[in-house]
Amino acid sequence: AGTVGAAQYNCGAFDQTAGAWSYFCGPLPLVDDFHLSSGIPDSRSSASQLMLSLDWQWDRWQLSSLTSYYRGATTSYRDFDATSIGETFGVCTFPEGCPRVGSPPMLVNRLQQVDSVWRQSPETEEWSEELRLSDPAGDAIDWMLGLAWIENREKQVGTLGFERGALAGGERLTVLLPLTPSLAGPIARANAALVVDPNRTQVAQSRSKTARRTLAAFGTLDYRPVERVSLRAELRSTWERLSLDSELANFAPSFGEAIDAQHFTDITPRLSVDFRPRENVFLYTSAAKGSRSGGINSIPGLQDNEQQFEPEYNWTYELGSRYHDPLERWAGRATLYYIDWRNTQLLG
Repeated sequence: AGTVGAAQYNCGAFDQTAGAWSYFCGPLPLVDDFHLSSGIPDSRSSASQLMLSLDWQWDRWQLSSLTSYYRGATTSYRDFDATSIGETFGVCTFPEGCPRVGSPPMLVNRLQQVDSVWRQSPETEEWSEELRLSDPAGDAIDWMLGLAWIENREKQVGTLGFERGALAGGERLTVLLPLTPSLAGPIARANAALVVDPNRTQVAQSRSKTARRTLAAFGTLDYRPVERVSLRAELRSTWERLSLDSELANFAPSFGEAIDAQHFTDITPRLSVDFRPRENVFLYTSAAKGSRSGGINSIPGLQDNEQQFEPEYNWTYELGSRYHDPLERWAGRATLYYIDWRNTQLLG
């Protein structure tokens, strides 16, 4: 991945103080020559899963149980400044030589290249149990009913490290003003995470824990009115409870468990029709609703109506066909999709 820095911004609002535009407009410049820091540790991940599957058969009925335990952990590193030499900052002497609200422009002591490393360490643990009761006899009507329970716990830890370098005890890093680099910009956030070697040490920026409990009931019904036609209906109703413990945000203590646990419900149906007019021709169509769980915005200072976001969902419509010649020398397929996506969750 590459970055488009403020010096390349070219549209939006122009900030006279910073001497920079607020946005970049037009085709993004493509970068294919990267020079990243060489000392960043390797990223590592581990995952383990245990599953127990049981089946009971009574006459025509079958009961299936699937019990699962999963645990995963990852430690991923990123060259946060995306360069081998570091990002350019100004340096000022705190407090007299650093800019303050209402103060006249001040000159920086010097410019300094700062190497920065970002590390993220998410952990996930999940228990689940699913029961399915079905009638798989293969008659004109087949059905299945199911229940599912999922208990999921996640921990997210984000850390940042900015190289102190030649910074003296009373000096602070300032944001670089692209058009006036000799003037001191605002005090940089990097001062909260100064370390000797960011490859080996970082400062905790964010830390949170989430617990999600999911209960779902679902079922399917297959009906074959004639040999070459099959109708299928599916329905799933889901209830979720989500709680958040935000321990740390932006290098400072966060609001903890101040936000009440949130509850979400959703119903997702699917209907499909399969038609085989001849042995070598297959046609199908389907309409299905999909969803993604809602959540909590773990940012301090939000209004009550901004702390929760509802599930996103989409309706997907599909029309398809498959064909092979009678001698099976060649085959072809064609599929047409239409997806109507609503309430999309944009991370960032």
